[in-house]
Amino acid sequence: MPLVVVVKMPTFPAETKKSDTGYTLLELLVVVAVISMAIALAPNVYARLVPSFQVRQFSNDIINEARSLRQRAVDERMITWLAVRENDNTLHLSNGFLAMPGGVELAFSDEKAIEPNKDGTIYFYPNGMSSGGEVIVQKDTYEAVIAVDWISGAIGLVS
Repeated sequence: MPLVVVVKMPTFPAETKKSDTGYTLLELLVVVAVISMAIALAPNVYARLVPSFQVRQFSNDIINEARSLRQRAVDERMITWLAVRENDNTLHLSNGFLAMPGGVELAFSDEKAIEPNKDGTIYFYPNGMSSGGEVIVQKDTYEAVIAVDWISGAIGLVS
C-alpha cells in the first residue's frame, strides 16, 4: 500500500494593490450630490420651523412670567395680573410688559375663566387662585394655547 502524506499549506490573504484602495470618482460624485441636495433643502425646512419655534419660545416666556406673577401674589399677599391687549397686540404684566417677537399675535379667551372677562386680564390672587382664562399665541399657521385654571391657578400649555 502506498504511503500518502497530507501536508497543510498555510493560506495567506490576497495582497491588495495600491490602486484598489480609495474611492472611485462615481462614489465621490454621489456624495457631493447628496450633500448639495441637503444644502438646497435646508433653507426651506428652516423657514418652516422658525415660526413654530418663535411661538413655542414666546409661549414658554409667557408661562414663566405668569408663574412668577402667581408666586409673587402668594408671597407678597397682593393681587398681580397679566393682560392681553389685542388692539395693540401687547402683553402687559403688573410689573411691566413682555417683549414680543415680530409677527406674533396674541388673543385672549375667557372660556376657562371664573366669569366672563372681556378686558383680557388674568388676575392672580394671594390664595393661589386666579381669575382664569387662555392666552392664544399665533404666528402664520402655528398656534399655542396657554391655559390658566381659575381654581388651582395652574398654568400650562394646552396645545
